[in-house]
Amino acid sequence: MARFYRLADARDGDGVYRHRVAVTFDPGVQSPVEVQTTDGYRENYGGFYTAAEALTYAEIFGYAGGAWILPYVERLAEGERISADEVVKHYHKLHYSYPDTFEW
Repeated sequence: MARFYRLADARDGDGVYRHRVAVTFDPGVQSPVEVQTTDGYRENYGGFYTAAEALTYAEIFGYAGGAWILPYVERLAEGERISADEVVKHYHKLHYSYPDTFEW
């Protein structure tokens, strides 16, 4: 199991999420990026991707308010290890809170 950090999450006026991005920085995880998008009703799209695959969804990162995450995903795609602390500090500077997490 890996700890994922929900770093971007856009919701509609009813509180239903439209776009979401979560990332794990645990080493050895083959698909460390979750990208989700929905029409807000029944259809959900997305899943867990390698960092390189996730970069093809850069537009969704933007919709979710997570364009700032893309340089970290690029670094992961290049094989660099990134500490969760580095990214959580960046998140905290932007949002004045800490990201939700989940185990997967």
